[in-house]
Amino acid sequence: MARCAAAALLGAIEIYNKPTVQFREQTFAMLTSNAWEILLKSRIIQQHGGRIHAIYRRKRGSRLIDRDLESNEPRTISLRQALQRVSIPGEVAANIKGMMHIRNHAAHLGPLDPASQLKVLQFGTASVQNFTKITLDWFGETIDAPYLLPLGFIGDATLVSTSTSRGQRLFLHALDSISNWSGGTAASEYSVVLHVQVAINRGFSGGGSIGRTNDPSAPKLNITDDEALSYYSTAYSDLVSKCRNRYPGFKQNSEFNSAMRNIQADTDCSHERRLDPQKPNSPKKWFYNLENSLQQLDAWYGYRPNP
Repeated sequence: MARCAAAALLGAIEIYNKPTVQFREQTFAMLTSNAWEILLKSRIIQQHGGRIHAIYRRKRGSRLIDRDLESNEPRTISLRQALQRVSIPGEVAANIKGMMHIRNHAAHLGPLDPASQLKVLQFGTASVQNFTKITLDWFGETIDAPYLLPLGFIGDATLVSTSTSRGQRLFLHALDSISNWSGGTAASEYSVVLHVQVAINRGFSGGGSIGRTNDPSAPKLNITDDEALSYYSTAYSDLVSKCRNRYPGFKQNSEFNSAMRNIQADTDCSHERRLDPQKPNSPKKWFYNLENSLQQLDAWYGYRPNP
């Protein structure tokens, strides 16, 4: 069964990596959720000595097996029920819940806007890596899974701001809440989401590039505090003031706070400065890159600046 789960995952990746396929994010979420369901059920069977009865659903208040009325075949437990029965790292459980939310809700939202597409990519990339690691741990099976390619974010479409519906804002808000799960440890090899950044440099012509990154293997570059503040030059109060003038009916409420958590998690948008950098408990203050922060907020509020 574990190999069937791997086949479902590889099918999901193949569909996702075809940018011309319509509904690819939703299809990917459905197939990936199916892959996790098969894998978790395989784990339950493994832990019960290979007995397939371990995943059969029982009739309410009875030990009798619940069967399909037409085929008389035994019904099996759902993905949510399987998740409750398997001991699994918290990051993996949170990621699966995110994929389930995408599966259950994205199909009803029509074409996804860039912010929603990016969130699916972040959850999906983590899900693929979690899946391959945990399959090796549980079953000794190695899955040669390719990366999810951010092909849909390459081209002129990435430069166009689109309107975000209320449904997609609520969809993103729910995924943000899941991605902010904080019960793990820094040493964990699993992830709830993985951030993927795509940049288009039309004027670049070879030789290498440079940019901000959290990659520990990247070349090191020392930047002074003054240099950092020249890039992150906007204080929180100034950003709020800009939002009041930019977004009709703007309110500094929980929706705005959710958007700001995303911005603070993005090193292209924000920088945390402590009064005394040598003391971890020193008071801190956030500074923002105004242009990058407003780009995220524009997508969040469905705002399209005048050309």
